[in-house]
Amino acid sequence: MKTITTFLFLCFASLFVHGQTQLELSIKKASDAINSVSEHLHLMEIKNLGRSTSDFNVAMVNKECEYIETTQQSILKNQLLDVNKNPIDHISVTPGESVVFYIKLTRPFNTRLNTWNCTEIYAIDQNEKPISNSVTIETLIPDPRNNN
Repeated sequence: MKTITTFLFLCFASLFVHGQTQLELSIKKASDAINSVSEHLHLMEIKNLGRSTSDFNVAMVNKECEYIETTQQSILKNQLLDVNKNPIDHISVTPGESVVFYIKLTRPFNTRLNTWNCTEIYAIDQNEKPISNSVTIETLIPDPRNNN
């Protein structure tokens, strides 16, 4: 009986460790541009906590903001940039290391003012399955006549 219990424990422990995210995503420096500018760059960092190199894409999804009416929300364009602010489409990070990159959020010309946007960001594998925690950036699109 002790052998069966030990075997089951090891199976569950293996599943738990395998199911944990190997990448940790965070905002290193949020945009310091005033809200009324149409473009914001957010410096992000992703750490590889695993034991193998991770090659992945970054998902940037306009999502519904909690506690804000949908009529008060807008869609922003987004783009993934490397540390030199050049467009990229994927990232690779070796075990124990981290990579910094930018998320560029841009307000289209005809975006309604006095609205909000929530953009969820997370790493995805080649099958588009999430492989990191997610970070949500909330952006105010103010009426410049009333703000800043």
